[in-house]
Amino acid sequence: MKLLRPVALLLLCLLLGGCAGARPAPSPLQLAQEFTVNARILCGNASMQATLRRTPGNALTAAYTAPLAITPLTVEIADGRCGVTYGTMRVTAAPERMPQTLAVALIAEAWDAIARSENLTRALTDGVWTIKGSGSRGAFVFTCEAGTGAPLELSIEHASLHVTFREYQPIDEPAR
Repeated sequence: MKLLRPVALLLLCLLLGGCAGARPAPSPLQLAQEFTVNARILCGNASMQATLRRTPGNALTAAYTAPLAITPLTVEIADGRCGVTYGTMRVTAAPERMPQTLAVALIAEAWDAIARSENLTRALTDGVWTIKGSGSRGAFVFTCEAGTGAPLELSIEHASLHVTFREYQPIDEPAR
């Protein structure tokens, strides 16, 4: 009995001491609350480029930069609604009622699923997180840099969507 007490105390110290230096696993997605990123979007046979902006309220805005015919187009997905602005005209509806906005809605849906960490698998390889999950249009694969959280690619095979991201810029929150 005399020996049991010091052994138990030693085990307790080792157990607590071993946990003191442990750090939580790095987050697989460290997107800032607000950021911009340029995107090359391939959706079916369509190829587009846009600047995406994510706001703290999880709204996603896409301002198209190519092709020239759609550069006046801005799409915003927020709170389950889709707003489309073309020049001075603005229309708001549910995203499924506006198939032209499908790519932006799918990007927003994937980012929301990742932020909620719902039914995801993650793998870290060579400094890149690969995150797999599913949304309304099927399974998606998302990759991002492990150190910065900068998005790299998003693919949703069933929707024929492939997005390549570049020039990720977190927007600093103002000091309070």
